Amino acid sequence: MRAYSMDLRVRVLKVLRATEQARPDRAAQRSLWQVERSGWDPARLVFLAETWTYTALTRL
Repeated sequence: MRAYSMDLRVRVLKVLRATEQARPDRAAQRSLWQVERSGWDPARLVFLAETWTYTALTRL
């Protein structure tokens, strides 16, 4: 997700991304997670809709 600064004098593109994504230990964990979930049966997954979640709390 991307957002622009509210200051109209300078348009600075801010990327809303966790800084942990650049860490090698997290990248290794993410790779293991992808391998683990590749064996899951999609027909058995259950998705929950969080309809009462307030999403305007993200810092821009």
